[in-house]
Amino acid sequence: MSVKKQAKSPGVQNLKLRPLFAASSPKLLAHTNCLKKILMQAFPEGFDASSPAQLSEWIDANLPLVQWSPDCAPPDSLSIRLVCRAKEGESLDDFLLNFLKRWLIPERSLPLVSFTHGNLYVEDELLFVAEVDFLIEDGREWTHIQANLPILERDLLLGIRSTKYAQYTLDTKALSFDQKTTYVHEQLRVLLQRFPRHFDREIFTEMGRFLALSSKDFRKFRTPRHLTRLVASHFLMRKELLRATNLFPERRHLAFRFAPSELHFPFGSKRVLGLAISVGLNNKYENFDENHALLAVQRFVPEAAVVPGSFFSLRHAQDPICNLYLDLEKQDGNGFTLEEMTLLRKELEDELKKRIEKLMPSVFMIRNEEEVMRNILLLSQELSYLSDLPQVMINFEKQTPGALLFTIVVVRVLRKHDEPLEKCFQNVASSIQFVSDRVQHVGYLRKKNPKEANVFHLHIPKDRSLLRTDSSINFYLARQEVAHVIQDAIGEFRDYNGGMILKQGEHFAQFKHAFKELAEKNVELLENFFFSLNPIEAQATLDHSSLETFFRLFLQSCEKQLPKKHHYFFKTKRRKTTQYAVLRVRDPNVEEILIKELSLLPNFSKSLIRTRVSYQGTLILGLLYEAEGTEQQQQFHALCDSAIAKWQDILRGQQELRLSFIDLPTSLDPRLGDELSNAIFKMLFEGLMRFGPDSKLIPAIAKTVEISTDRKRYTFKLRASQWTNGTPVIAKDFEYSWKRSLSPEFYTPFSYFFYPIKNAKKVKEGSVPLDQLGVKAVDDLTLVVDLEHPTPEFLELTAHYLLSPVNHTLDRLHPNWAMGSTQSYVCNGPFKLKSGHPSRGYELVKNPDYWEHEAVKIDRISVTKNDSVDANELFKKDEIDWLGRPMRPWEGYFTVAPEDHCDEDPIGTSWCVFNVQRFPFHHLKLRQAFAYAVDRSRLEKICPAAAPPATTPLPLGHTQNYDPSLIEGDPDLALRLFEEALKELGISRKDFPVITLIHSGGETKDQVAEFLKMAFQDIFNIPIRTESYEFHTLFNKMTRGEYQMGVMSWRTWINDPMYTLNAFNYRTYKVNFPKWEHPAFQKLLEQARSETEPSKRDLLLKEAEKILMLETPVIPLFYEKNKYVYKKHLRDVVLTDSGNTDFKWASIVRNPVQH
Repeated sequence: MSVKKQAKSPGVQNLKLRPLFAASSPKLLAHTNCLKKILMQAFPEGFDASSPAQLSEWIDANLPLVQWSPDCAPPDSLSIRLVCRAKEGESLDDFLLNFLKRWLIPERSLPLVSFTHGNLYVEDELLFVAEVDFLIEDGREWTHIQANLPILERDLLLGIRSTKYAQYTLDTKALSFDQKTTYVHEQLRVLLQRFPRHFDREIFTEMGRFLALSSKDFRKFRTPRHLTRLVASHFLMRKELLRATNLFPERRHLAFRFAPSELHFPFGSKRVLGLAISVGLNNKYENFDENHALLAVQRFVPEAAVVPGSFFSLRHAQDPICNLYLDLEKQDGNGFTLEEMTLLRKELEDELKKRIEKLMPSVFMIRNEEEVMRNILLLSQELSYLSDLPQVMINFEKQTPGALLFTIVVVRVLRKHDEPLEKCFQNVASSIQFVSDRVQHVGYLRKKNPKEANVFHLHIPKDRSLLRTDSSINFYLARQEVAHVIQDAIGEFRDYNGGMILKQGEHFAQFKHAFKELAEKNVELLENFFFSLNPIEAQATLDHSSLETFFRLFLQSCEKQLPKKHHYFFKTKRRKTTQYAVLRVRDPNVEEILIKELSLLPNFSKSLIRTRVSYQGTLILGLLYEAEGTEQQQQFHALCDSAIAKWQDILRGQQELRLSFIDLPTSLDPRLGDELSNAIFKMLFEGLMRFGPDSKLIPAIAKTVEISTDRKRYTFKLRASQWTNGTPVIAKDFEYSWKRSLSPEFYTPFSYFFYPIKNAKKVKEGSVPLDQLGVKAVDDLTLVVDLEHPTPEFLELTAHYLLSPVNHTLDRLHPNWAMGSTQSYVCNGPFKLKSGHPSRGYELVKNPDYWEHEAVKIDRISVTKNDSVDANELFKKDEIDWLGRPMRPWEGYFTVAPEDHCDEDPIGTSWCVFNVQRFPFHHLKLRQAFAYAVDRSRLEKICPAAAPPATTPLPLGHTQNYDPSLIEGDPDLALRLFEEALKELGISRKDFPVITLIHSGGETKDQVAEFLKMAFQDIFNIPIRTESYEFHTLFNKMTRGEYQMGVMSWRTWINDPMYTLNAFNYRTYKVNFPKWEHPAFQKLLEQARSETEPSKRDLLLKEAEKILMLETPVIPLFYEKNKYVYKKHLRDVVLTDSGNTDFKWASIVRNPVQH
């Protein structure tokens, strides 16, 4: 709201205001006084702030409050004031400044004059107070700002109330933000809430890109609803195409949607047909723009035209998917008819695919003058009589963006009245340009008439008559046009190097006439079939009857669907002595096998005609064989069958594993991983130890390990092995990697993994230098590790990917090696990276440099990123081999077929976590009250996946304090503890802050969060909000303590209760999500670490677990199952007790291939 400067309110001087800090310095006192002044100006005129009751009532009724100065005479400053309750763990100052700078004027960041902000206690209420002054330079800016301020107030207040909305705002509002774009943003938010399985937070990034690429006029003349449909359509199409591209990279993928709409102009409106397209481009040399799209539409609606200014195109960096949009209209002003729309919906997809243009780099080539001279002499020898026709050689030279260049050599007998060739061409009415090169005599006929050689160039424009559907040049038509022009200029001539081309053209014309209807729809298919006939003379000599029979068999193969890589179409036909065969496959490797087998035929090179056509991501091979008798006919069929059988054997033996993850690591550096990264990094890296085929620890890079008698020194002798760049893996690589992970400036939430190592914790905290870390590379193949205390689980720790080595030389020279190209990526595991990107997926292949490569059976691993709904469908269609943990949480709707292998192990626990460093959950009784409010038996009924119930934070296999009596909770005790906590905190229920419960997405987590929300609201009568985040975002917020309460899945990576208990040891540990610690708990863990007798150690850990349960930094909800299902053809996957999955020894065993 706009407010004029207020007079000082009565009672303000008696208002109890105090800062968060003891303001003893003059500077701090001055800052506090500024905040007080801003707050006083926020009170309404005549307001009595000395009354605590009236003040509390005003705060409840008016906060958050946004005000601005109504008067501004540019150049001037605009003051915007904000007063609200301070947000626990959130930086309102950054949000406020970024928001205002992006919001006030579309596509501009206003100059900042001053920014005063801070927190103040008003009575016992902690408020955030801020005032921002921006420079307004002219009246036009002020006009824009005045129109935007009311919308700004609304969105700013929404952002303050919701951290998620605030994040959306900062993500998507860096550009123009009028009421229209605000509406679009709101509608996308509604879509996200209504259809969480189809939309995710990335849609706001899509919106930001759309705003960046579309013009102001584009947005101005289109309705908000249409803009929302456009953004949502591109988001959904891109998502679908990415999935399809990952699964079937050999196919062409394209999707389109029509969006009829109305453009609104100052003096009227116009109905148009919007066309949104998403197309997968295979490489950087492919191009698709508005002209290609328009030509495709005009194929069916010739009157169609693009509305000026309606086209935009978007392609993400390193992304195969290109999004395009254009509005279409008809030149006669009429709308598109129902018949036209039906035809477009049926035929347009294939036509759009045909229009994709292939761009090729130009070839730098110096013309061979010796060859030109040789051609002149060759042609001159063909002239013996005065009546001989001019001898002409036509050669293609090069192309420019607008023309094709041909070099022509003409040798003729020069008669007395013949005109120069240049003048002959000037008399020809043509757009072809004549450029003379040279004219010379190369001898005489009967010592009288010279033989004249002319070398010149003809530049033929690239008009549409010469272009094929994909904008490639039809060379035959272009050369034919050149020949016609030459004939018009000099009359009849002999085309020395065009005889075969002429014959081919005539033959193809007859072939095309035989399939006239198809030629009108898809002439490229006929061209691709005919002009790939090999040997090439078959294109001029094969009789039309055989050609038609051959092609009809070819067309039958085009109708066959091949959904799987092993599916194929094979059919033969016989006419007299001629054998016809067509094979259509998805795997191009069959061609080499087939030709090798057929080479055993008699007269193979003379009697066999082949054709090879790429069609819709498949390969069609055609064979025509002239057999001399029944024996050869049978031999032809037998060899074809033999080739297919050999190919089937190869397919059966192919070792390809297909995995789908719900999310992928942003970096393939093993030091930066998380729970979902474990399986990927175990494929790419090898540590000192590894879990073997029997799930027992075995040496890996460590050939042997010696443990000292006090069990505090480990000496690893390394085996000879190497990185994928050929350099040896040495002990220094381990020492360097571990020290980098423990350096104070390196952020990782998992540094506690290294803390058993001597001085590791002190090194991470910066109190001890790195060279005092208990890790030493004695020589290239010897690594010595000293521990703080005996650690039974230490060898298991060394099997974890976090303790993998990295190539220390590469990491020093190129710190971004894991984020660059696949060529720069270096690893030492069973597999290596071939291609990929975090937004799409990765392709891994067997590492030939791996020290035990003969034990690895899988040749290729496809890693894709899909949401759980899509992954379930892919698994049902046998397009991925694994579903569930560790690639994604198990969902209740996942499908398990009887023949699939399904298993589950409770290896983790789902917690409701309190941030004990934030009000009000620093209070023990309040945490206990919330814990007793949870009835886990009711949760299991509402959400069957939330079972079995957990009553302690430790996984079921590690707890020693499981108490079934705690399953149902105690609502009466919960309410009593809650009331006691309020009294001790000195607040009433009305003053209790709104609690935000954050959680990750997915059906189970959504149900759990909603259950907790309702349970707390019903028992305590307090407001609870829930916010859903992607796992990476949730994890980062909780490790940084930027939350009040959250649902987190804890999975033990090490099969020892110490692993989970240790996470709560120090509140500085990143994975200590509640930021809780307790001296008695720490003492028990310290004693347990030093205890070598297992039974005594167990007793110490049991007592530590009791303290953890009593202190309630987390509410245990249910034991998470490591549930997964995999295809029956997948064998020998290593699954450890701690839930780790290793595919090093895995193999694929399939049934015989069918067709």
